[in-house]
This record gives sequence, structure tokens and C-alpha cells, in this order.
Amino acid sequence: MMKKFKHILIPVFIVASGIAALAASPRLRSILLPGNGPVRPPAAEMPVYDAKADSLFTGLADLCNNISLLNNYLMEGELRVIDQADTAQSVYTRFRYARRDSMQYYQLGDQEMLTLPGLYMNVDHSVKKIMLSPHMPEEQAGRPLIDRAQVDALKKEGYVISKETGTPYTTISLVSNRHISCREYRIAYDSAGLIRSTFMRTTDLDNPLDRSLDKLISMNVVQWQIAGAPAHLFRAERFIERKADNWAPVSTYQGYEIKYIY
Repeated sequence: MMKKFKHILIPVFIVASGIAALAASPRLRSILLPGNGPVRPPAAEMPVYDAKADSLFTGLADLCNNISLLNNYLMEGELRVIDQADTAQSVYTRFRYARRDSMQYYQLGDQEMLTLPGLYMNVDHSVKKIMLSPHMPEEQAGRPLIDRAQVDALKKEGYVISKETGTPYTTISLVSNRHISCREYRIAYDSAGLIRSTFMRTTDLDNPLDRSLDKLISMNVVQWQIAGAPAHLFRAERFIERKADNWAPVSTYQGYEIKYIY
């Protein structure tokens, strides 16, 4: 089952890291939708954005950047992928993401990951492996993740952008039915500016004109805890302990194999 998650992890980080507006970027699409060069549909007519639309793009970037400034929080929710091209690949799972300054923790299904100063850990309970690396990803809390150049790049993707104010959430939508890989993206947020749900409708790259084969990716956040993330989530000793110059699984995880990644 975890093999399926490799192309699904990104939506969690899109929201958890506050980079939802980049869902249509080529790099992200290549991770979400691996495939061999599809036949491109005819280019869609590019919309002309007025001041109101421009403000929505700016507001979307501000929303994501404001969340990226949070440095001590927990979010929990559920992720659902409906693969209309291959229903056997559809997935539903719960997730949990927490951050304290540069430390990060997330759990998705049978997989847990920790990013600590000088240590990166991936615990895959489905195969009983603990992967360790001394290298820490460069991403840091408190750094805005979307700049003006990225907003301008998103506008060149040809989406029609709109906003719907409702109760209890406000939704910003990006829609381009003829887009090569991502026809629709929606993000809903509450009055505090916290993301509550996202939705992506991505194409089957082998058949990008057939909407019936689209992949539907939705994520709902059921809990935000911005008063502080639980400290125990960031403790590596829950999983490993020092034995001489090496790491070894703690007694709870005896039988797990440790692999080093350099």
C-alpha cells in the first residue's frame, strides 16, 4: 500500500508547508503525475485578469505565506484519492503533520517521518524499516514560500480564478478544463486564515482529454492546534537509541531494519 503513497505525499506537504498555490507548477506535477510525455491538447485561450482577479492571486499567496510563518503547530486530517483510470489505485488515509521551528513530523498511513537538527528519519511500519540520514532538508519555518515571480508564473497557466465566501469557509478556485495536467484546484480556509480543505482534479497523462479518467485528490483538515505541537512527536528516541557508534531500534520496534542514507 505504501508504494501508492509515493505520489500522494505531496498534497499533504502542499498544505502543511503552505505552498498550495503552486499545485500547478511543472515540478510538482512531475511528482504527482509521473508518466511518459502525453499528447498535448490544443492550447487553451489565456484569460485576461482584471484587478479583482489579480487581488485573488495575491490573496492566495498571502494565505499560504501566512501559514508558512507558523512555527509551532499541529494539523490532522484525511486524504482521499479517487483514481478514475484505475480504481484499484484509489486511496483513503489519515494524516498528521506537526512543526516546531525547524523540526517537522508527519504521519501518513503506516509511514512516519521526522526532520530534526542533523537527523532525518523515515519509519515505514508496513515493511519494518527505519531509514536515517544526517542531512536535514533546507526548508525552514518563517520563510515566505511564494514570491511575486511564482504568482506571475501561476497566472501564465491559464486558470480562471474565483472566490466564494460562505459559512464557515471561504473558497478560492482555479479552473482550466483544457489544462494539460491539473484542471481544477480549490482551497478553502476559515476566518482565521487556516486552510481547511483542498481539492485537485488532475488528468490522466496518457489520455489528458478524457475527463472520466481524471484523478480526484482531496484533503480535509479536521484539527488545527496552533497553541503548540506535542513535544513527544519530535523525539527520535521513540524509535531509535544509541548503541556504540550506531543507532538501533528501541525494544518496541525490535525486528525493524535500520538503513542509512547519505
